[in-house]
Amino acid sequence: MAAIAVTAHEAAVPAARGASLAEARRVTFLYLGTTVVLFLIMGLLGLTMRAQQAGILSLDPQQFYAILTLHGTGMVAAALLGTMAALWYVVQPALRLSAGPMRLGYGIALAGMLCAVVSTLWGGFAAAWTFLYPLPFFGWWPVWSTGLFLLGDMLVGLAFGTFCLVVLIEALRTYGGLANALALPVLRQRAGGHGTPPGMPAPPVLIATVTAIQGVIIAGSGMVIGIGLLGHLADAGVGLDPLWAKNITYFFGHSIANISIYLAAGMLYAIMPHYAGRQWPTTRPVVLAWLGVLVFVLPAYFHHLYMDFVQPLALDVAGEGITYAAVAGSLVVTIFGALLLVWRSSFRWTLGSVLLYAGFSGWLIGGIAATLDVLIPFNFHLHNTLWVVGHFHTYYLLGVMLFLFGFLTHLLEEAAATE
Repeated sequence: MAAIAVTAHEAAVPAARGASLAEARRVTFLYLGTTVVLFLIMGLLGLTMRAQQAGILSLDPQQFYAILTLHGTGMVAAALLGTMAALWYVVQPALRLSAGPMRLGYGIALAGMLCAVVSTLWGGFAAAWTFLYPLPFFGWWPVWSTGLFLLGDMLVGLAFGTFCLVVLIEALRTYGGLANALALPVLRQRAGGHGTPPGMPAPPVLIATVTAIQGVIIAGSGMVIGIGLLGHLADAGVGLDPLWAKNITYFFGHSIANISIYLAAGMLYAIMPHYAGRQWPTTRPVVLAWLGVLVFVLPAYFHHLYMDFVQPLALDVAGEGITYAAVAGSLVVTIFGALLLVWRSSFRWTLGSVLLYAGFSGWLIGGIAATLDVLIPFNFHLHNTLWVVGHFHTYYLLGVMLFLFGFLTHLLEEAAATE
């Protein structure tokens, strides 16, 4: 049985010469198994914090904020690992991706998570997963825990950057350059055709190319702020501009947390046709939507800095508009496209497909909450309230994690069918 990306789009991708299906499944199950374990552990940490707030447990502030720091870091890492594996699985036949870099990235990411666990639960580091300068250097925790936590974040970023670099290189090689990998020729073709045009990437590969470009930039920004903070840790005389540090930190933190949903979307474009019995072709709206993601998603982080009075006002206004532009394309085109794919089709409703379909609701609800929060007047009242926490948990729990559990169920269904 061919891998899903080839089954759904076999006319649109080259012949597979990458990892075998059995090897691809092993690597993917390794990543997804780790995601499930991290999700459960970090969920228990979340319940621990809620129990403290309800008066059921008694934690001192040092313990509470150390747990909070690990909870945020671990959940972002869990979602990132799972969505990386999901996208890799569906595009690896088309891009001839081998399992070696994925295994290497897994080891690097696991080392990073180990650093985060030790630095928080043992070292007491509690500057939150955002580690905004200069807070990491003025806490009650020892110096070594700050350095270890920063190293852990850099390792997770390195694993993600390595994954993205490999995907980008293979996409350029397979399709003969960036223009074809981004399906730009589709924009010049006449409308009305059916299916993905010959020689053009299927939507999962297009999305993989877009997210890979962004991922390399995101990982690079993580290295920049990590090295800067470690330099200040080693020598307090190495000064950092606080506004610069906050911009780079949120560019890295917001982007690496947010990109999980786009990695998952690439998987959805490949898996949903499997249940609908229809293709999800590379069309003009799809290409335009994901070009919008490429241009607008990274600078959308400006909406995190509304409260910084020294941030230029133009960037605040730009952040508001850019965020709406980033959301409108991918979210609207992907959800509307999924509804059209299901509408009046012989869609097979299994546990896997139900979880995948339900995840669209979480993505939409969390996305709408985010767009409200991005409005400057709303943000003024909602900043640092449970609204923000609720939006993020809706986005992750009912969006990203439902997609991942649906994908895991799909893989188990697929494996059982081939036994």
